[in-house]
Amino acid sequence: MNTQQLDELNRVLEKIREIAEKSAGGDYIYRGEPNCYPKVSSTLYREYEEEIEAESLEIDVVQEEILEEARKYTREAASDLEILTELQHHGGKTNLIDFTADYLIALFFASDGSPDKDGRIILLKKESDSYQVEKPPKTINRVESQKSIFVQNSRGFVAPDDEVIIPKDFKRPMLNYLRKHHDISTETIYNDLHGFIRIQDIHHQAYEALYRGLSAVDKGDFDKAIKDFTTAIELKPDFFGAYNNRGNAYFQKRDFDTAIQNYDTAIEIQPDYADAYNNRGNAYGGKRDFDTAIQNYDTAIEIKPDYADAYCNRGVAYAEKRDFDKAIQNYDTAIEIKPDYADAYHNRGNAYLEKHDFDTAIQNYDTAIEIKPDYADAYHGRGVAYAEKRDFDTAIQDLTTAIEIKPDDYKVYYLRGRTHRDKGDVDLALRDFNTAIKLNPDADDVYLDRGLIYSKKHDFESAIKDYSEAIRLNPEFAGAYHNRGFGYLLLEDLEAAIKDFDMVIELDPTWVGAYHGRGMAYFMIGEFKHAINNYSKAIKLKPDNAESYWNRGEAWMPMSEWDKAKEDFTAARNLGVDLVAFFHRMYEDVEDFESKYNVQIPKDLAELLTRQKVMEDTPLPQSRYELPILMALEELGGSAATHEVLRRVRQLMVDELREIDISRRSGRQVYMENRAHAMRSKLVRKGLMKDDSPHGIWEITDAGREYLRNNQGD
Repeated sequence: MNTQQLDELNRVLEKIREIAEKSAGGDYIYRGEPNCYPKVSSTLYREYEEEIEAESLEIDVVQEEILEEARKYTREAASDLEILTELQHHGGKTNLIDFTADYLIALFFASDGSPDKDGRIILLKKESDSYQVEKPPKTINRVESQKSIFVQNSRGFVAPDDEVIIPKDFKRPMLNYLRKHHDISTETIYNDLHGFIRIQDIHHQAYEALYRGLSAVDKGDFDKAIKDFTTAIELKPDFFGAYNNRGNAYFQKRDFDTAIQNYDTAIEIQPDYADAYNNRGNAYGGKRDFDTAIQNYDTAIEIKPDYADAYCNRGVAYAEKRDFDKAIQNYDTAIEIKPDYADAYHNRGNAYLEKHDFDTAIQNYDTAIEIKPDYADAYHGRGVAYAEKRDFDTAIQDLTTAIEIKPDDYKVYYLRGRTHRDKGDVDLALRDFNTAIKLNPDADDVYLDRGLIYSKKHDFESAIKDYSEAIRLNPEFAGAYHNRGFGYLLLEDLEAAIKDFDMVIELDPTWVGAYHGRGMAYFMIGEFKHAINNYSKAIKLKPDNAESYWNRGEAWMPMSEWDKAKEDFTAARNLGVDLVAFFHRMYEDVEDFESKYNVQIPKDLAELLTRQKVMEDTPLPQSRYELPILMALEELGGSAATHEVLRRVRQLMVDELREIDISRRSGRQVYMENRAHAMRSKLVRKGLMKDDSPHGIWEITDAGREYLRNNQGD
């Protein structure tokens, strides 16, 4: 409890003590009024006050006439008091003045309503010759809950024996205190349908403001909604529903802290308010505080065990914590409670997607779409799942449907662009990335991917511009620094490249590519020791990083560290590097290297890098590639890009490949690549590989898997 709350509590208790002290001298009943009215009067008096004061009407005569008419509508014999009680209950005009035996209940009535005016507690002695005090029959719940006592006299009003003023700024703290410590609230005082109608009558302006706010929310005008909910709260300070809805409006504006403050107040007023706990959980989720979010969902579910939304939201929080099994358990429960809950199916699909169970993910997206055919996010998710299965055409169909339903969602254009890129349609990818950026100019990840497209098209200047924009939008975007570093490397702006790789390593000291790239930059400027140190760090982080072994071997040579160079080149070859291809990528021949670095390469190392000494004249036969290709595909998940398959085949066959198999002949392919492609065509004809795979993708069939199982041990 903070200082302000403690001060409010002390003021409330002081006011209660004042009433108790005034009550000590006699047997009192109490009436709470939200305004300090001129007279303590009955509704019948207030209806005909001018005529009664002018003595043209007698209030007893009017009430007797009302009773006569009312008896025509009563089916059973009832006393005058029973009829008057019923009329009073339903809002009819009578000469009864409501009092209560409990001054705490009177305090509620004095504080509930007219927030801009002082209220008061009327103290009236039970016994007097000037009025009658009658206890109503126990036939109406609300009468009992309010501990009602009726006072009436022939004048229609009574003079208080004493009164206690309730200042307007006491009203909200008083209502909070009564709710929290005495279970006295709108719900307990007005505990039937007629009571609800009475609440709306008393607080009609507050409810009108609430309804206006809800209408504004439906129209997406959250600023207007907040104004309306604020008006409702000003008119009814304990209006927890208005606090909750104002919190929702702030949530939609992504002002999560202010939203939480509103949910806090709603919960303070109504501690068992499940919706407020659920919504507060959402707000903490927006702040990425998923543990606190889960605590709130737990409480919401404890209050309301069949709360499907809270289970679904708790699932989302667990998914954000990467605990997908718990997320799925929560989605399961939400679906059990609410079988047509499209969001839960969609979210469960997302969880299975993260677990790489793409088929189960697709099944969940299918159900979500069946329930809600225009569910753009479900098409979006299903498109991603199909893309992960490398079924790019179906993925693009789903992502296109998502765009048709929700054309302003930049993320779907972005993902469709990535799918086009993975399919090999670079120009279509670029078009989608352009649209995504037009829809959201602040999407740093889209600039990164568009930069990659420009790099593929060898437009490195445009690529660097996009990486720079991504960095401007997100100064801690390590991936953008990394890619820009390689862009500068290709343009030979080596100092700029090193600065970018430095930044990547500062942001993420485990980023292998940054050490590798920085090593390349240092090598290009002739700082070979720095280059070696960086390649060594890359190898330490990723011991199977073949290119880092190659590059470190290359960096040892200008320093005449021939044994270390040979050791690294051998490691690179064992990991699948084509040493000859790598060497000739940078140098025309051995003499070219020697003249650049003023060294003389030992003969055995020169032969290793150029294969000038042919140990065997005959390449391996095509048939020897059959099982390694199928094995490589199976290890790579059933499908992979051509270069990935060939690299793995080379690793699998490293002990049997001959020098002639991996030497590049003038103007022709390497034997190994040529024969592997020929074997693929044969495997397609035999039905062991698919013939309709996307361009650049090799895929094994079920028959191929069976063939591999039957022949792998041969």
